[in-house]
Amino acid sequence: MQQCSNCNWPIYSNLAITITCPKCNKPTTLSGMPSSQKIEKTPRWVRIVRRLRIPSDIGIGDTLQRQFAKYGGERFKEWATKLGIDCGCTERQNHYNKKYPYP
Repeated sequence: MQQCSNCNWPIYSNLAITITCPKCNKPTTLSGMPSSQKIEKTPRWVRIVRRLRIPSDIGIGDTLQRQFAKYGGERFKEWATKLGIDCGCTERQNHYNKKYPYP
């Protein structure tokens, strides 16, 4: 977050540009954010899946597991077990929960 040099209005930008302040309508120059403060951009699919969360979900992995279970996810697990194959669902769910946790 940066501030307008004229009125100290908070402006969210990580670019080094000159813009017109929305509060005072005067031009202000913003310096770019240092690379240590740059925010990692969350993938679009994660932002979409987050909309489907419920309060008991720990992260994206829980939400995905619940959604896939609606469309035959459990049936796939049974089929993989009969063939002697580990589907890897639990490991994948835990990985996504750690990588994209809910606040």
